[in-house]
Amino acid sequence: MIRAASCSVLLCLALAAGEPDLARADGLPVFAGGDGNATLEAPPAPTPAPPPPWEAPPPANPWSGLTVGTDLFGAAASGHGARGGFGGDAFVGYYKELDNRIVIGAQGSAGYMPGLYNWGPRGYDFGMAQVNVGYDMGRVMPYVTFGAGLARPTNAINGAPVGFAALNDMAIGSQPTSSITMVGAGVNYAVTDNLMVGVEVNTVQMHGGFGPGLVPQPGMP
Repeated sequence: MIRAASCSVLLCLALAAGEPDLARADGLPVFAGGDGNATLEAPPAPTPAPPPPWEAPPPANPWSGLTVGTDLFGAAASGHGARGGFGGDAFVGYYKELDNRIVIGAQGSAGYMPGLYNWGPRGYDFGMAQVNVGYDMGRVMPYVTFGAGLARPTNAINGAPVGFAALNDMAIGSQPTSSITMVGAGVNYAVTDNLMVGVEVNTVQMHGGFGPGLVPQPGMP
């Protein structure tokens, strides 16, 4: 019986030694009482990562960036020898909105302003640099503006010259130039993200002594 038991034990070991190739190949043990066959289960398929949440692009800001355009304006005076007229300018500027919704911009313009009285020049060619400070209220932006520049008397008819022609006349004209300063306030409305209209009231002070005071003109677009 001992030998039989020993032989039985050896037989089991031999069977275990003959069949474990499958178990060892699968990396699984063979337990006593089992049939020696290993059942493999495929690992679960990896769960795909969810797509990143969609974020809407930030809305366009009509109050920041490069701006170009033109101003048209008219003026009239009262009193003896008063007259009215029309003028205009071309401008280019750049504006930046800060985190607190304050908008700061710089702008350069050149154009023609009509004179207001018969004893003065017919009008003035001018070039001006402005600094504007506004507040973003959505589609509406109120602002204040400060400027300085040069003006030269001209006998041109109302509305001419404007823009580069005015700069050219100031550079080669025969009349003396005078410095001008300006302060004003206005409000702009963004019709679209790329089109703005506005109104402004300002006063222009002439330094250097020719003719009567200049007329108010629009400022930033």
